[in-house]
Order: sequence, then structure tokens, then C-alpha cells
Amino acid sequence: MLLRWVPFALAAAVIALDQLSKAWVVAEVPLGTRAGSWGGLLHLTHTRNSGAAFGLLRGFGLDLGVVTIDGVQLLGLVSLVVAVALAVWLLRSRSLGWGTRLALGAVMGGAVGNGIDRWRLHYVVDFIHAQAGWFDFPVFNVADVGISVGAAWLLLSTLFASGGHPHGEPRAVMAGEAPGDAERDDAGDARVADAAAGETRPAAVVSDAPSRSDDDR
Repeated sequence: MLLRWVPFALAAAVIALDQLSKAWVVAEVPLGTRAGSWGGLLHLTHTRNSGAAFGLLRGFGLDLGVVTIDGVQLLGLVSLVVAVALAVWLLRSRSLGWGTRLALGAVMGGAVGNGIDRWRLHYVVDFIHAQAGWFDFPVFNVADVGISVGAAWLLLSTLFASGGHPHGEPRAVMAGEAPGDAERDDAGDARVADAAAGETRPAAVVSDAPSRSDDDR
């Protein structure tokens, strides 16, 4: 039962690391400056992003009459809705593999981490800058890493789930599949393996021919 909460613990860890790292950057690195470099590729650069990825929706506003929601608040609301939807999915689904559960936990933590910034600061603190020569990737943060890694893992797990499973390992039950299907497939694999090793297992023989009564005899 406790294992069900592992993805939520991962999400909490992503949120904590994201918020603590952002707080340290805000306190120690002046806005718009570069404070460090690792391997000539990763740099510590303090920036602010008032939009989505790559600055999308910057300056957007939605007038609802009673209240006006700007682009930053809208993205924060979307982040919250995504996090809640993922949490409900994790709690209700029993057929998800552990790789998928951990990936969803990472995405959920990243969504909440950036959502906190958007609601509390009206911008997102970014500080991880990958740049070398002509290569210059937009500045990002720990929450972005959680979302990207989780999404990539979900994509890979979906691609591999469409294929076969390794011999000798039980296949996980896929979404939409009856729980007994995986066991029947694994039992079939076991019979094939026994036959290859020179062993046989008794099997019930069912005859389609009708039984003869005593009168027929």
C-alpha cells in the first residue's frame, strides 16, 4: 500500500528541490548575470520567464468581466489542473507500471513547481543555461527538468509497451487488457520453454465427437 505513494514522494522531492534552488539563485545571483560554469556547457544564469516555454503567452490577458486573468496566472491554473489530473490518474489506475508511475510523479512535481512561481511571483525563475559555441538552449530550471524527463520516459515506455516483453519475465498488464490475459500469455511461454527442455505437461483432451449411448452399442 505504501508503494502507491512513491510517485507522490518523487513529486514532492522535485517541488522541494525546484523551490530551494530558485530561492538560492534569487538570493545569491543578481538578475541577468552569470555566476558559474560547468564543463563549458552548463552555466548558472539568473533570468525570469513571464510566459510558458520559450516565452510563449507573454503579455496574454483574459478578461472574464469580474476578474482579469493574465497569461502567467492562466498557465499557473493549467499547471494546477494538470497536477490534479495526474494525481487522480495515479490513485485510480492499478494497471500502470512503475516506470510510468515515476514518470507521472516527475511531471506532476514539475508542473506544481512552476505553478507556484506563476501564482506567487507572476513569473518563473530560470537559471540553468546550456550554451557552447553556436548552441544556445533557452534557460530552464529544475521543474522543467522534471517535466521533460518524465515526458520523455512516458514516450519511451509507450513505444516499448507496444512491442513484446523479455522472455522469462512476467508481462505487465496493459491498460484495457483483462488481468488474466497476461497470466495466460506467461503460462504459454512457460509451456514452450518446457517443451524445448524435453519436458511435457499433462493437458486435458476434449473430444468434439458425441458420446455413444448404451443403446447405440
